Amino acid sequence: MLLSIFALLPQTMRGETVTTYDFTKMSATDIRLSAGTATIKNNRTSIYLPAQDISDFHNRFYFHFRSESAWTLGSAGLKMKGSKDAYFSITNLSAGDRVTISFTSKNKYGILFTNSNVTGKFGDYSNSYTVVENGVPEIWDQMFNENTYTVNNDGQLDLQLKQAETIITKIVIKTEKTESVSSPTIATTGANGNTRTISITKGASSFGSSVKTYYTTDGTDPSSESTEYTAPFTIDETKTIKAVSISSTGVASDIASTEIAAGTKIQLIAPYRTTISREGSITTLSLNSNQSGVIGNPTATIAYTINDGAETEIASGTTITVNDGEKLTYYAKATGYDKSINVVETATALYSGNTIWKETYANTGDNGISRGSIAFDSWYYNIIADKKKISERLLATDQSVQNWLYRTTGIYCGKHKKYALLNMKAGQNITFTGKSGTNKFYIGTVTNLEKDEWNSVPGEKYIFNVVADGNVEFQVDRYASLNGIEVKDASLPSTVSLTVSSAGLATYTPSYNLDFSSASNITAYKAAVSGTAITLTKVTTVAAGEGVLLRGKAGEETTEAIAVATSATTANAGNEFVPVTGEIDQLAETDGDYTNFVLNKVDGVVGFYKANNTHVAAGKAYLKVLTSTLGTEPGKSMKLVFDDETTGITEVSNAAKASDKAYYTLSGQRVNAPVKGLYLHNGKKVIIK
Repeated sequence: MLLSIFALLPQTMRGETVTTYDFTKMSATDIRLSAGTATIKNNRTSIYLPAQDISDFHNRFYFHFRSESAWTLGSAGLKMKGSKDAYFSITNLSAGDRVTISFTSKNKYGILFTNSNVTGKFGDYSNSYTVVENGVPEIWDQMFNENTYTVNNDGQLDLQLKQAETIITKIVIKTEKTESVSSPTIATTGANGNTRTISITKGASSFGSSVKTYYTTDGTDPSSESTEYTAPFTIDETKTIKAVSISSTGVASDIASTEIAAGTKIQLIAPYRTTISREGSITTLSLNSNQSGVIGNPTATIAYTINDGAETEIASGTTITVNDGEKLTYYAKATGYDKSINVVETATALYSGNTIWKETYANTGDNGISRGSIAFDSWYYNIIADKKKISERLLATDQSVQNWLYRTTGIYCGKHKKYALLNMKAGQNITFTGKSGTNKFYIGTVTNLEKDEWNSVPGEKYIFNVVADGNVEFQVDRYASLNGIEVKDASLPSTVSLTVSSAGLATYTPSYNLDFSSASNITAYKAAVSGTAITLTKVTTVAAGEGVLLRGKAGEETTEAIAVATSATTANAGNEFVPVTGEIDQLAETDGDYTNFVLNKVDGVVGFYKANNTHVAAGKAYLKVLTSTLGTEPGKSMKLVFDDETTGITEVSNAAKASDKAYYTLSGQRVNAPVKGLYLHNGKKVIIK
């Protein structure tokens, strides 16, 4: 039992490694101060000599040789090849290392230690000599057998052989070491329904001792009397797994610990679509599944329907065709896992407006690109190649043009670069074409543009709609070329298909002015924030580039065609939604004096919660609230009040008007301390989270 307790604690054990260099057994060779595989600096060569009795893992010592004469290795040992004094050093020594040098010498001078980084016996006084050269005491050792010296400090030991009569036969370096054992690692390597497969990788001893690993699944600390890990095992409920590795010498690692969830199925990652080509009104695309981030790396198949028809199951990467206007629904499935969420898309027709202008970029060879001297809006510049403008419309942002080239494939850059088009109109359609290089052609980090995901073809062309009147910006991925831009006029579709998931709520920023007056299933709201409450007011028109909240049918996915407004539409007064016209990679919780809130679902409740470096897609919206208005201890979420809802209970409504603190259940019962749920307050339905 004492052994078990002792094994719980991280321990150490002292020992030593022995590195032996027996020069009499090395291959005969000359060590010359000349070009070759050796590194030569200032009449000095470095060479690595292998030790005979230990693995390369411990071979940390190197020898530096310098001399006016060459050195040689032979059956007698290591000696200089000539009549001049010779010098060498042993490097990478540590304080406390013990160096034993065996040598023979025919003169009174044997080995000289030219630095004072050693202590120890330097032979009998009758055979040792101390001389002074240039005022520096020097120790000569004329022992003709073995002497051991202790290294004082980390670093190197410098030695000198006096003339050719001294021959070194062997050097042995002993290093004291402390044994330690690294902690094991615990990982979930498989899943099947409610179970998880657990694998443990054992730790390692710094001495190379054999190691065994022990584990527990009940949260207690393991010891050498716990279950020994020999193979992966499974759990079917959430458990805390702990493991320890113990060497054959009794040294234990730190205990590794992790909680692993089990007891429920793992949901798969939703598949994605890649457009391959378009021909007329038909889109050819592939449906793809990548589950590499899911425990067990399952191979998922994809099930899809068109217009809610019969379900078809296909392998990832299979191509299908979809006609314009058809609704495509697809999800991933695999045995032992929960299916992914449904992805719902409507095949949109290719933009049919008239071409306003079109430019292609191609050169007969490579020319460097420079920035023009004319600035537009203070920080946009013409792009120049061979003293000529490349484009009448495409401009560069005020950044360095280093690594830009004008090529046969178009405008190429070795860095991510931003471009701009000025004075664009809402609803205009822009197609960017390009050529892939080291990286795939890609348009990203856009401003005032909404991507046509359906009709864009990755690596070939990307199609965007201009969100609002003004300038647009975009970035081309480095090592790829932009070779064309086509802009079509703002001819408008008659309707836009909107979908709200079964969560019931979604934020939205449209590319067109929309008219919701005839909508029966989806309602649009503007927002006004007061304290920690959001009052949502129904609106019938929404301007292009204006953020709103969409509300569908509760508990079911809602899709509806919303009419595009034929007359001019302005943004709704007092609307505090912030539109998102270009994707936000990470929206922080705060922005100066403001706190950001995004629509999210937490603990099964959909609402506006504080952003936490949240990704916000283009075409969405969020709220930006003055932090000082949230109170001294603001919560993580906001209350939602829909002002188009009435209680339908006159008595409760009147009672609520009499007191701002009165809350009622939907059945009319007054509640003094409301908890999470739906209540009547001031004649309106409110959600408390």
